[in-house]
Amino acid sequence: MITQHAQRRFCRWTAAVLCAVAILLACEASAARAQSTIVAFSFQGNNGATTPWSASTVDPSLVPGVQISNSADLTMQGKANSFNATGWPTASSVTTTLGFYTFSITPKSGDETSLNNISINLQKSNGGPTQFTLRTSLDSFGKDVTTPLALTANNTNTAYTTSFAPYLSSIGQTGPFTQSIEFRMYGYAAVNGNLWLTDNGATPGIVLTGGVTPIPEPASVLCIVAAAFGLLRLLQRWKRQPVVQSPESVPA
Repeated sequence: MITQHAQRRFCRWTAAVLCAVAILLACEASAARAQSTIVAFSFQGNNGATTPWSASTVDPSLVPGVQISNSADLTMQGKANSFNATGWPTASSVTTTLGFYTFSITPKSGDETSLNNISINLQKSNGGPTQFTLRTSLDSFGKDVTTPLALTANNTNTAYTTSFAPYLSSIGQTGPFTQSIEFRMYGYAAVNGNLWLTDNGATPGIVLTGGVTPIPEPASVLCIVAAAFGLLRLLQRWKRQPVVQSPESVPA
């Protein structure tokens, strides 16, 4: 038999523990949704023709050494504080093996990454590509991440900014991801000119945002669930026992 006082204390203690378990599970679920810059490329100091070029920011949960390079058909050319190439395709549509800048990210073992947004600052010369688009290895470069950007102004900063959410939904892969992901930036519909990436003031030329978080350990999740289940079972057993009044609650 248990007293009313003991039962009330146990119920309060059990409720507090279950609340703590719920908070732990919520934190586990929300951690992967935290978004920040996971990769950025500043082109300050690049003479235009240096390739590959290392990222200025790489999330510590990604494999280090992230670099941007160019497809073999392009010719890199000198231009201060930029990543600059000529020889862009003249075709009016993308050829997936030609005319692109590329970089890849890979989560470290035990981590996973989600994709949020990307912003790319670029310029073109007279005769340079008039269309620009982004594709990824998640669907073998089959779909544009968003509608291609029309490039009309010469020697003027043009921003390509998009969210990955609609694209990821359209290919049935919303993440998070544990595999490497390659990003290809295609320029096409050119005559005979250049396309280059460059910083926009203090903002790096490429900024990729997302989240990189540890993969939840199945054992830890099971332990939390098992503890909660055990407490519930114990509470049920206590409730089935006869209850007696606490001595202090019995009238004199």
